Order: sequence, then structure tokens, then C-alpha cells
Amino acid sequence: MATKKQDLIAKGQKIRDFRLSLGFSMVNLSKLTGISPATISRIENGGDYMPKKLASICNLFGVEVSELLKLDLTKISKAHIYRRISDKVKREGVTRVEFSVIKKKTKTFHGPSYLIKMSIEDGFLGQFREVAEVQDHIEREYGVRLFSSSITNALMRKNGIVFKPTGKANYNKYKFVKSRVKK
Repeated sequence: MATKKQDLIAKGQKIRDFRLSLGFSMVNLSKLTGISPATISRIENGGDYMPKKLASICNLFGVEVSELLKLDLTKISKAHIYRRISDKVKREGVTRVEFSVIKKKTKTFHGPSYLIKMSIEDGFLGQFREVAEVQDHIEREYGVRLFSSSITNALMRKNGIVFKPTGKANYNKYKFVKSRVKK
């Protein structure tokens, strides 16, 4: 017989596998369930949580908590899940922008670094921009509001990003310049 900890780990792994098979980030799942990304992470990592939190996730996926460990979640129709989610959006008012982000960006949405990459690809960082401008762009285009410190950290780690001081203390403008690849 499995211990409580083994049971939590197994259920968490099932939820993670199913979330990833749908292409959802923890943020996407959080918007649809009302459960914080931190709690979703705790569930997926086998930590302790309130049973109603797991029930909310299972309800969204259309499965019973008691059946979770017995099911092969990958065999559940993704079209069926998206219909359930669409119905939930209509009932509970997740905005259309949030839902379209969930549907369109699900396979690759990972956080600030990914959103900076997308801002480079769409040409927004082709000229010098302040962090607040990048923050507004990401919120407008991708429906995600990031802390300015998260954006700054992602910009500083990205190859090809250069910065220049704005004249205000601790404020820089950032721009992507194509990095030269040695042949």
C-alpha cells in the first residue's frame, strides 16, 4: 500500500504530465482554476495541499480525484478538455485575451525569458526600450503582467541584448542586436 507521500507524488506527476500534454504553463492553469501557480507547483511536486485544490484541477480536466491514479490522462480527448475550458471561460469570465494566450502560446510559454524572446522575434526590441515599455508590450501582446525586475533579469541574460544608460539612476534602455556567429 502506498504511503500518503507516495500518493501525493504520483497524483502530482499525473497532473504535471497532463498539464504538459495539453501544453499549459502553470500560469495558464492558474488563470483557469483560480489556484496560484505556487500551489500548482506544490501539487505537482508532491507537496501537501488542500484537497479542494486538486479537485478544482481535476474538475477542469473532467476527471474524478478518486480515479486520477487509474486513468491514462493522455487518452482523454484534448478537444473535450478545450470544450470544457471554453465553457468555463464563458461561465467564469476569464478574459478572451487570457484564453487566446492559453490556446495560442500553450506549447512554448515558459515565462519572462520566453516573452523576451518573443518580443525580439516580433521586432519590438529592434530599438532601445525602457523596461516599462517592454513590460507594457508584453502585457498588451501576451496578456501577462511581469515584474520589472523579472524583465530586467531576462534581458540581462539574453545574448544579443545591449543596454545604454538613460540618465536616470539605475535606469537603462535595452535593444537586441544580432549577434555575430563565427563560421
